[in-house]
Amino acid sequence: MKNDSVSLLKNKDVLIVPLNPNMNDQELKQFELRVLQETSKEDTIRSVVIDVSSFESMDLFAAKLLFGMVKKLEMMDIKSVMVGIRPEVAITLMDIGIEFPDVITAPSLERGLRLLKRSKK
Repeated sequence: MKNDSVSLLKNKDVLIVPLNPNMNDQELKQFELRVLQETSKEDTIRSVVIDVSSFESMDLFAAKLLFGMVKKLEMMDIKSVMVGIRPEVAITLMDIGIEFPDVITAPSLERGLRLLKRSKK
């Protein structure tokens, strides 16, 4: 995989994506495209874990892009889970009116992986 600002880590059939909170809007768009391309070319990838635990805050653009990417992955028959949303980020997203009821979330990477494993059964 390319040497970009975000490492894509593959663990069996799961792509784990720890996000860099310092990415600008253009870098976020490139990240989204990279994840979508990686999942489409790798037949073995069945799930994506998006780790946002390093985000102390999240703006409207980043939130919409990330949650939109989850929907795009779903259209490609790729399960996803967003992990590590901090309480202050959740509060801010709710305060600005962002709700994503269909997005699976987990407080940690470990719990996110367990959720994905259970959903495969």
